[in-house]
Amino acid sequence: MQNVIEAHPRQALRPLSPQQVLTGSSLILALLWLPASASARCLPWEPDPVTLVGELEMRELPGPPSYRNIAKGDFAEPVYFVRLEEAVCVSEDLESSLPRKSHHGMTEIQLSIPKERRSSLTPLVGKRIRLSGTLFSGSTGYYRTPVAIRVTSFRGG
Repeated sequence: MQNVIEAHPRQALRPLSPQQVLTGSSLILALLWLPASASARCLPWEPDPVTLVGELEMRELPGPPSYRNIAKGDFAEPVYFVRLEEAVCVSEDLESSLPRKSHHGMTEIQLSIPKERRSSLTPLVGKRIRLSGTLFSGSTGYYRTPVAIRVTSFRGG
């Protein structure tokens, strides 16, 4: 079946005005943007628990004293990240006294995990992992992502 557009017999079709074109273009752009932003799940800040799924990555990055350059004397530290299977957003928390802005389109989050538990992560590097914990603001020099997860549990697969 074909789509048919009918004009009223006494009404001629007129070209669109520049204002109508701009309004229509704005609507189309908004509709194109909507699916991308709507697909990102918004997660809460701590103390609410979250679960993240993705690939575990480990990178040797500059640590103390200045967190800038290993060649210039900073210690090399193993830093763990989860590369998410699906982009997420973190909701703004207006009730918190801490700076908790919203973050959108996040595909990587740094892990905060006690040193004594890190050795059990090593065999999972490069593999799919499921992490549970709470999200907090990575606002110090140690954190390389604006949002980090304080890991309470994890498992491969």
